[in-house]
Amino acid sequence: MFDRKDKSYDKDSLRTPRWLFEWLNEKYLFDVDLAASRSNALCRDYITEKEDSTLLNWFEFGDSGFCNPPYSKGKIESLIEPAITYAKDNFTSVFVIPELNGEARTKDIMLHAAKIIHFDRRVNFWHPTKDIECKGNNRGTICVEFSKKPFDVPAQHIFCTLSEVKERGLEIYCK
Repeated sequence: MFDRKDKSYDKDSLRTPRWLFEWLNEKYLFDVDLAASRSNALCRDYITEKEDSTLLNWFEFGDSGFCNPPYSKGKIESLIEPAITYAKDNFTSVFVIPELNGEARTKDIMLHAAKIIHFDRRVNFWHPTKDIECKGNNRGTICVEFSKKPFDVPAQHIFCTLSEVKERGLEIYCK
């Protein structure tokens, strides 16, 4: 069982649930994982923190990217800025991030996102080294799509039930 007080790992290394990735990947066919490590990469091609996504040309990997960035201070924002820029040139990226709560990134997301997917419950991420779900996420999770769109068109907001997303994602993963 997962212990929230376990300090043996860095919370930035929590893994995306495979079912959530598969559900998104069915729609977006990701070419690259924009913020991964060798142990948690979900795409064949991936960029590690050491390689630094903000310094690389994302188009070298294709035209769509998945990103569950580290949640520590400033790391989400550092990746959203290039996502906005690349979207103008037809690169689609999808971010799995905490529900917006008035942070500085809220304005950029609301102005530049093409789509924001909301869930009815909190997503539980996975322990970085043990095959266990880590319950206790203190905020909701959203998926934010950055893709080419007219600037004055607001983001499309979509609501999904987590149980349906999980069921479909597991169905895809288990094929």
